[in-house]
Amino acid sequence: MYAFITKWMSEQHHLKPDGYRDGFGGRRAIDLEGSWLIVAIFLGCLTWSGAMATIGWNNSLSDAHGFRQTNNAITSYYLIRGGPFLRYETPVVGMPWSIPFEFPLYQWIVASAARAFATPLNQTGRFISEVFFVLSLVALWGVLAELKVARICRLIFLSLVLVSPEYIFWSRTFMMESTALFLAIGWLFFVLIYIRTQKIFFVLIGGLFGIFGALVKAFTLPAFMFVSSLYFACSLRREIDRVGFSKSLLHQAIPFLVLVSMPILTAWMWARYTDEVKTLNVVGVHMTSSALRQWYLGTVSTRFSASAWQTFFTRMIPDILGDNIIGWLPVVGLIFAPHRVLPFLVSISAFLLGFLLFTDMHVIHNYYSFANGIFLIIAMGWCILGLLEKGTAYKWVGLAIFIVSIGISIVGYYQRYYTTQKTNNMELPNVSNFVKSHTQPDDLILVFGLDWSPEVPYYSERRALAWPEWMPRDMDAPAMTESLARLGHRRFGALVACNGDQARLQLIQKATNVLQLAEKPKYEDVKCSVYLPSHEPENSRND
Repeated sequence: MYAFITKWMSEQHHLKPDGYRDGFGGRRAIDLEGSWLIVAIFLGCLTWSGAMATIGWNNSLSDAHGFRQTNNAITSYYLIRGGPFLRYETPVVGMPWSIPFEFPLYQWIVASAARAFATPLNQTGRFISEVFFVLSLVALWGVLAELKVARICRLIFLSLVLVSPEYIFWSRTFMMESTALFLAIGWLFFVLIYIRTQKIFFVLIGGLFGIFGALVKAFTLPAFMFVSSLYFACSLRREIDRVGFSKSLLHQAIPFLVLVSMPILTAWMWARYTDEVKTLNVVGVHMTSSALRQWYLGTVSTRFSASAWQTFFTRMIPDILGDNIIGWLPVVGLIFAPHRVLPFLVSISAFLLGFLLFTDMHVIHNYYSFANGIFLIIAMGWCILGLLEKGTAYKWVGLAIFIVSIGISIVGYYQRYYTTQKTNNMELPNVSNFVKSHTQPDDLILVFGLDWSPEVPYYSERRALAWPEWMPRDMDAPAMTESLARLGHRRFGALVACNGDQARLQLIQKATNVLQLAEKPKYEDVKCSVYLPSHEPENSRND
């Protein structure tokens, strides 16, 4: 790959001025016919994307991956109430309440905004996520500018991102994905600026973006580091030819290594710190980075399993592009615009790298495509751009492919995410509202059947011992008795059993006996049952 890229860029480096050489060896589109159409399409995509973001704005956080959304939300909830920052509280698996994973930059910003403007927490989280998505587009504009893509043509890339089903849906959730994406693109932007200017100032700014990007979500950065490394290697080769090895090493290699090593070192230090905190919790000790290494990285067999690649083609690509067929249409354009094959191959490789590094995470969590899906969209953009840079006939073919791609993404959004987004899932909020109205603010709740999901603790605004399904399911198990002992004499105001656990009579009988609750539920629906203290009438528990 390196030899191919070096040879390609070396050839393009000797283009005459009228070759319109850019950072990836292509040609810039000048006086492009149909520019007005590109602007109009971009404005339409921007308007439509903004309108789609408002759908389900006031719904619960349980539309998709409610586990993860409420994990962020409950952290912000307790930050608002003065909880610690580094050892931020996620009070769902008992004492101590802190089991930190990602650095809580996004959660802290949400908490600060909600507190400052007295806005509802759910909507504030969604708004901040959207803000970072918009900032990601601004950062992408800057990256494309560094690659010397003409201004009007940058709108093509932005339009394709704006209408992607993946980015429409997940950008308006209570998730840190857009924050991590913005920091990663910003890091790449400052790396490219440094390579061009060799000013140490950009190393410092880029280093900060990389550090926070690694802290917020380290899984987002590798694909961006891959792209920057290839670009840097080609730039360094030219620099060595121009000023020699020693000066090139001083001016480019060492600063670039600093830009790469700073995020990696910071992520490692944060993982060490969070592991120490987690080991203080009976359940948290099973959530350390070493304990979850296989969960994060998966296995070689998984990476090449038929099921993983079926998910890749039937879910990931359609989630990003709207349909898995459309991805082949722009590729055809490379036959007629081969000068853009290099950036296309780099972008596709970065997209695949994200999937191959964290295959299991991508298969299980469809929002993981948010980190690397942008490279698939950019790869399509290069194909379309290549056609627009050719003769008049090719330009209109490129515009036609661009319009069709937009249309398929919009249709794909309605088919894949629209119904989920507009539906207000109130199953767990309803259970939680009952718990909240029949317990005191200082009461604890025990939750079975929902893994360690923060959904019921968050909606009910109660600290909890949400017992994971992978822990021993017995009230007499050492882990359970230790967790209960650490809670001391704090009162349990409710037991919530869901997803069939309410039918495990022996478990429920032991739990209600230990917690001094009634054996018969006071609330039941198709998903959950709630058990309250037997010696108090329901209406005496209202806040």
